[in-house]
Amino acid sequence: MASAPSPTIIVGSRKSMCVAFLLSFFFGPLGMLYATVGGGLVMLVLCAMALLFTAGIGLLLTWPMGIVWAMVAAAGHNGRLSFQVRSHASVDALGTATDRPLAERVG
Repeated sequence: MASAPSPTIIVGSRKSMCVAFLLSFFFGPLGMLYATVGGGLVMLVLCAMALLFTAGIGLLLTWPMGIVWAMVAAAGHNGRLSFQVRSHASVDALGTATDRPLAERVG
């Protein structure tokens, strides 16, 4: 007797693009840590260098770059999470993954 495949539980939470924007807008690279830790650390170094070597004028370039990077990172995180959900949903009745769409498997 064939048993039904056990369900796959994907643990992860979506990241809000609005929160990513607000945190990076008000806190700069520290706010980026919400969306991407590595990106936040890179921008922290870049902003520190811009502050030291350009007397703060370079922050006019690096701060908006950080905002955009945070939003792209949040969207990328959500996309990867959605892909995981979709890829685990494409399991046929025997419990094996398939690359064929559901319409091809049914009909």
